[in-house]
Amino acid sequence: YWWSFPAPQKLKLHPNVIVRASTIHADFALPLDDPRTLSNDPRRPPDPGRPPADCQPLCTDGWPSTAVGLANWSRVAHKTYIWDYGVNFQQFLGPFPSWAALGANMRFFHRQNVHGLYRECDAWGPGAELVELQDYLASKLMFNVSRNETELIEEFCSAYYRKAARHIMRYMDVMAGAMHAAATNRSRPYFMSIGEVTGALPMSSRLS
Repeated sequence: YWWSFPAPQKLKLHPNVIVRASTIHADFALPLDDPRTLSNDPRRPPDPGRPPADCQPLCTDGWPSTAVGLANWSRVAHKTYIWDYGVNFQQFLGPFPSWAALGANMRFFHRQNVHGLYRECDAWGPGAELVELQDYLASKLMFNVSRNETELIEEFCSAYYRKAARHIMRYMDVMAGAMHAAATNRSRPYFMSIGEVTGALPMSSRLS
């Protein structure tokens, strides 16, 4: 990823080559192909992993958005795999409601003829953001990308959290709302920082 993310224009990939593209530089606040996401905004600040100047002749012009970059790789590769993320690298136990866009992203991958998906979540210990729910949701969508993610979330919460299901789903609504609120005032692609979590605290009354 980073400097190697732009797809080459002058190389032909052999059919036995598998490209694994990463979404590490994505804006996780909204679906990858949503025009409102910061990673699709040409005015965004330069990424630290921007391709070096001598790479440009082989690469797409400039630094593509995540959606454009993945679409470009799907055109030059016979098989594309995705390395996606479901964890907050700034705070492993902190909120990271990337599940809010997971359904839309999975359908985007499907439209790009992606052959495989790996989602990196918390590997350091239990307690990361609704990791069981995220695994369930991603697994179900891998089998059938047309499934309704809201129905899947309700299905899992009812079976897993039982009487607490409605409280968990309220929490999810609050954090998704905080994510979108934070998304309107930022200068970089979205990883929910602890400051953005603090900014969501006034919304906590909605949990009562």
